[in-house]
Formats: sequence, C-alpha cells, structure tokens
Amino acid sequence: MSEITTSDFRQALHAVLMNKFPDAAMIDEELSQTLTSPSFNMKMLELSHVQELGRRYLRTYPVLINYFDPAADTDELFRIAEELTMMLQLVLVKDRPIRGTGMRFDIVDGILQFHAEYKLHVWAVRTSDPVMQALDTQEAIK
Repeated sequence: MSEITTSDFRQALHAVLMNKFPDAAMIDEELSQTLTSPSFNMKMLELSHVQELGRRYLRTYPVLINYFDPAADTDELFRIAEELTMMLQLVLVKDRPIRGTGMRFDIVDGILQFHAEYKLHVWAVRTSDPVMQALDTQEAIK
C-alpha cells in the first residue's frame, strides 16, 4: 500500500528516543516502579487508516510514551517532557518528515505520560486494468 509501514514508524520513534536518551531502556511490557533504571515504554494507540479520495488514504498514529525514572523528581520529569515535546515535533521516517501534533503530557504516580499524534498520507498501489486485445471496426456512410 505505501512505502512507510507502522513498523517503520515505530522504529523511527525508538531511534529518536534512544539517540537522545542512550542510558534509558526501551521496554515492551508495562512500566513498574520496581525498575531501577530510567525506562521508556511506547504504545501505539488506535491507529486509523481512512480513505480520502481515490487511492489516497490518511493514516493517524496516536502514540503514548511512558517514561519512568525512580531517581527523578517532578521537576526532572517536567524537563524530560519539555525535551520530548521539542524532539518529537518532527520525526524522520525513511527520510520523510512526519510532524507530531496534539502533544500533551501528565505525571501520574511518578510516571511521565506523553501523548502525540502523527498523520501522514499514503497512496495505494495503482492496479493495472487488463488491456483490450484487439478491436475491429468498420465504418460506412449511408
């Protein structure tokens, strides 16, 4: 369908986070306060794929990024949220910039919850119609 897949998008977000925070772990399961090091957990929430016109579709990727650091106080978590806001405004996915919108964050039970939404247009592959083999015509005037 398109050259950018959901997996490509996830890997690009992982790369951005790991480049900026190399000491933090990226874990797939839920964050818990038993962790001893800074950790990120990224979830893709309710992706949508809506046809707009012809072969053009709009994909929406809502993302929830949780950050946990047992040594961080509230001021440190707000600083991390500010950094996430700046660095996730534009994410390069296969050399295509995707802009993040609707960014918001909250701190719940010592875990920073950062939300963002990314929208991009994709095009379905054009299908080729069968070509007519031959057509014989005869014209005449009455």
